[in-house]
Amino acid sequence: MTLPSDKRVSVIGYLDPRANPLPSNDVPAASGNRSTSGNTQDLSAPKDETTAKSRRKRRHSDTKGGAIFPKTTCVFPVNVLLSESVPCGKCEAEAWKREAQRQRDHKLDLQRQANERAYAQRLAELDEETAHERRLQKEHGDQLYRERVLQQRKKDLADARVTTRKVTVVKSSHSEMDASTRSKIQKAETSTEGESASPSPESGFGKEQQDEQKGNQPEISQAKSDWKYKKRFDNVDNKHLDALMEMIGHESVKQKVLTIKTKIDTSIRQGVNVKDERFGAALLGNPGTAIFIDEAYQLISKTNYGGGQVLDFLFAEVENLTGKIVFILAGYNKQMEGFFAHNPGLPSRFPHEFQFKDYEDEELRRIFEYQVNKRFQGRMKAENGLCGLYCRIVARRVGYGRGREGFGNARAVENALSRVLSRQATRLARERRAGITADDMLLTQEDLIGPEPSNALDGNTSWERLKGLTGLKVVKHSVKALFDSIQYNYERELDEKPLLQFNLNRVFLGSPGTGKTTVAKLYGQILADIGLLSSGEVVVKNPSDFVGDVLGASEKTTKGILASTVGKVLVIDEAYGLYGGSGASGSGAKGDPYKTAVIDTIVAEIQSVPGDDRCVLLIGYKDQMEAMFQNVNPGLSRRFPLSEAFEFEDFTDNELKEILKMKLKQQAYDATDQARRVAMDVLKRARNRPNFGNAGEMDILLNSAKARHQQRRSAGMVKNAAMLEAVDMDPEFDRGERAATNIRMLFEGVVGCDELVVQLEGYQKTVANMKAPDMDPREQIPFNFFVSRSTW
Repeated sequence: MTLPSDKRVSVIGYLDPRANPLPSNDVPAASGNRSTSGNTQDLSAPKDETTAKSRRKRRHSDTKGGAIFPKTTCVFPVNVLLSESVPCGKCEAEAWKREAQRQRDHKLDLQRQANERAYAQRLAELDEETAHERRLQKEHGDQLYRERVLQQRKKDLADARVTTRKVTVVKSSHSEMDASTRSKIQKAETSTEGESASPSPESGFGKEQQDEQKGNQPEISQAKSDWKYKKRFDNVDNKHLDALMEMIGHESVKQKVLTIKTKIDTSIRQGVNVKDERFGAALLGNPGTAIFIDEAYQLISKTNYGGGQVLDFLFAEVENLTGKIVFILAGYNKQMEGFFAHNPGLPSRFPHEFQFKDYEDEELRRIFEYQVNKRFQGRMKAENGLCGLYCRIVARRVGYGRGREGFGNARAVENALSRVLSRQATRLARERRAGITADDMLLTQEDLIGPEPSNALDGNTSWERLKGLTGLKVVKHSVKALFDSIQYNYERELDEKPLLQFNLNRVFLGSPGTGKTTVAKLYGQILADIGLLSSGEVVVKNPSDFVGDVLGASEKTTKGILASTVGKVLVIDEAYGLYGGSGASGSGAKGDPYKTAVIDTIVAEIQSVPGDDRCVLLIGYKDQMEAMFQNVNPGLSRRFPLSEAFEFEDFTDNELKEILKMKLKQQAYDATDQARRVAMDVLKRARNRPNFGNAGEMDILLNSAKARHQQRRSAGMVKNAAMLEAVDMDPEFDRGERAATNIRMLFEGVVGCDELVVQLEGYQKTVANMKAPDMDPREQIPFNFFVSRSTW
């Protein structure tokens, strides 16, 4: 009989589970009782109990190769039934279960991909909006600049028209003006300046900050007031003088320039030719204060062999070109003294001297405020305001270097601002990682003056490592006391009180191997973490690195090393090597001039004042260091007080045991109990020798022990490759036990020494009995004897 392929029939049969199942998409759901039209026959349900029993009987009887195959009832298309194997219902259910799981996983993958696309799209939108706002800010700034340029051009045009219309100038107007009128004008001018100095509502600052700025406005510069008066009534203008008057500080320089200009104006009114007038000038002061730096003193430098000839040539030309060329020299005060001493006629060729004094604290604060506003176009805010407490502390810290040769003034403020911005960037990154909303345009207390020292030490890795070092109780106590002083000074800064005078430079005294260099590195890193050093890097030098081979080389080398270690910790190991071995500097005793030059340069360059961004540590043995301090430049003791030195004591036996245990663990070795006792005996004997190496002696011992252990291992005499034994620590570790049988042999043939032999044997027993419980027998055994000999 031929059936249509689209018809379905129910089949009851015994199916071989080893047959391949149908694909899941070709297998319809099983049906128990299904009524269909057409040529479909429902054979799924038994008609009666007899039929059911008959089926069970067939199920038990039908076997294939001894296996019993279960019966399955399914509904299949006819063409499938006739052509392909039919799966069981269990396989079909598992296939549907796997398909459902696959669909759920696929749905989750689609949802995750959709979320990622939405996140990326939103992130791109925010970045685009941020970039758009920044472009708007830039455009706004550019527009303000264009408006200022246009306003300036309009003013220039108006001034030009006024000058054009003005036909005559009455030279005697000032002399006819009575004193009362002149006083009223000056008062009006002062009032106008006070009004113009007040911040406008459009300045970008809030009312509270404006009030604060008004309360901190400096007094009106007299030179600036005189210049404004001349501009208003004498109709004079000079952009260079305008720029000079707008500079912060330098009142004496401004007055000197105005005096010279007044002299020139008077000469012109008098009809006197000024071409023969000397206008040569010398600008003296530290860097960062002059309009330009010429460093004229280099012409007389010892390394500049042709400089003297150039100076002699200029000396003549200054005289010949008087009235045609104005020569201006600039340089540091001390160096320029040597420059003018080159030729006695030089001071008369440069009669005008402009002394650029270091900025005061308030002027430094105003420079800091100016630099912040200039860098961020007035958008950056500061906690407590740019005139507030924290900014004043920044300026005061910069001002600690005032009076020192090479003090940077405005450049020092710029460096301070750079450190502030670095701390701000670190804080912002930390807050963003923590999910805290951060304001990029705010300088906080931590940014401006650094973290509070006590908070900075909490959880500080270097501080924890220092506390975890074995021994060094005195050093740890001294370091903690120093940090307490730093914390106290921090609190005094907030109260704007004078600071306690202490310095970061220290002397480290102690035997070798007591951890001086290790502590120096941790000490420097801690100082950097609490904001007292800008770098914290540790640079280790020896005396030979400073000493030159020709006169003048030691000073140059020492200055170079000190300049390169600003913001760092400079460690001078075995510093007593800088002592030439003679009397104190200036005492008349002959010493090593090269080493003496190093000490003198260190004394001159290191001031040991609060705020000094440098830490110098002198390391050496106590006796040699004390001898050096007593016989060199006395200023060294003031820079490095021995009374405040960190003294590193020798490690005790218990501390050496801890160090031994730690070093074995670090090197992945172990030692037997006997080996540990023998190692301690070796160290105790080494302690009796001069210059005991402490932890360094431990390194020597372990290196020798590992070498002997490796030799025994190569000879097949070692059971555990990582276990050191007593013979590794000391090949003759049992010499004491073997010596007990040799005492009588030592005195064999000597008459009358029986009592001495017995006494020595008693000492041997005492030593053996005390060593057994790991006790030190040296306290019970005499080491000095008095021997008397009878006359024969």
